[in-house]
Amino acid sequence: MTDNTETVRTFIAIELSPAIRKEIEQILARVRNKPVTRHVRWTQPQKMHLTLQFLGDTPVGLLPEVEAALRGICPNHAPLDVRFGQPGCFPNVYNPRVLWIGIEEPTTPLKALQRAVVNAMGRLGFAPEKRSYTPHLTLGRVKRHASKEERRQLGQLVATAEIPAIPPMPVSSISFIRSQLLPNGARYTTLASVPLGDGREATSRSSA
Repeated sequence: MTDNTETVRTFIAIELSPAIRKEIEQILARVRNKPVTRHVRWTQPQKMHLTLQFLGDTPVGLLPEVEAALRGICPNHAPLDVRFGQPGCFPNVYNPRVLWIGIEEPTTPLKALQRAVVNAMGRLGFAPEKRSYTPHLTLGRVKRHASKEERRQLGQLVATAEIPAIPPMPVSSISFIRSQLLPNGARYTTLASVPLGDGREATSRSSA
């Protein structure tokens, strides 16, 4: 990539349904009434998504190829249900930096879809993350000025939080999204929404 190549910041994700966004909003309303949570920069529910792969700076000329690659793999994967679990922290509850809601098993179809995305993007030159894939929704990020004790309290709050069950979310497509970092936060624009198929093509290949 040369310096004069125009790029945009992009990622590939599963977008949340309006019903799930409302559920998350209600959970955040319950959690954010604790004094220690003032040290968290919360994610707005309308900006939440389940990331499959973050691509980063993407040459504008490569955008059609990314979309074409997604349209090539999605027919091989059937629609699935995402089941949400309890909240957690990265890297741990003793020194949290990111607060999240995890995805419960079964995650096999989701992880298979994520691997297919990573492999397809790898052929276009996008390197996979070194960390293993841990599907989650980012609820918020702990502010840098939070003290060690305040972080510990946040971790304890997350570890003991009891949130109402979130209903499963049917997933029938994945999205190619542009992220613009603005002074008032990120702005997301869906560049393409690619429907999943019935998985028959992948099954026929494996049985051939």
